[in-house]
Amino acid sequence: MTHHHQTAREPRPASRGCSTQSFICQGPGFIDPVQRHAMIAEAAYYRAERRGFAPGQELRDWLEARDQVDAELTMDELHRLYGDNRFED
Repeated sequence: MTHHHQTAREPRPASRGCSTQSFICQGPGFIDPVQRHAMIAEAAYYRAERRGFAPGQELRDWLEARDQVDAELTMDELHRLYGDNRFED
């Protein structure tokens, strides 16, 4: 019996609709998924740091960081497209 071990995963192409903010994955406001992942990881780290790295909230840190990054990317894209502050809170 021969076993094949895959040492590295081939990157998958971004599919349309891979995010609620479709510009993240396609179009003029495209952001590389690896870059987005790094942004989320950094934001999640700072969330964990603010709570003293107490265990048990890692998933919450990640999900909230993801939402934060996606919201910031959305605002950046809206400003790029429309060039004004009509989307500010």
